[in-house]
Amino acid sequence: MIPTREQAWGILTKYVTTDSQRKHGMAVEAAMRYFARKAGADEELWGVVGLLHDVDYELYPEEHCLRAREILQKEGVDEGIIHAVQSHGYEICCDIAPENDMERTLFAVDELTGLVTAAAILCALANSLMPDGPVRRVGRLACGLAVLAAVLGPVLRLE
Repeated sequence: MIPTREQAWGILTKYVTTDSQRKHGMAVEAAMRYFARKAGADEELWGVVGLLHDVDYELYPEEHCLRAREILQKEGVDEGIIHAVQSHGYEICCDIAPENDMERTLFAVDELTGLVTAAAILCALANSLMPDGPVRRVGRLACGLAVLAAVLGPVLRLE
């Protein structure tokens, strides 16, 4: 089955209990939906893949991406989604290569969402410490993210 967003959330919350891992899944989901829109692809499918990508990480950190197959098969998830989820660990924790735009995008945005989240937290901290100063820094961050998107587009072949 290709789960709906609600079904995917149910699967994720069944295996992932920490708030930080769930938020990471939602951040990757949001990024995947954005790039699906840019590519004219199935936003729902790409979002579900992003949401489920770390379904095995909390339970099996040493076998991350490898144990996702077992979990997702048990939940009746489509083989294409399973392959996509596993491929995001290519040459990091598994040998399953990304084979299409969705899988290559997941491979890239997984790490980038952490960077963007960290930048947002730092901007919020800077704003709380210096309420009159960091507005320019936030503008620079937005500019930096636009540059990042411009650089990533060609890499992911989503021009």
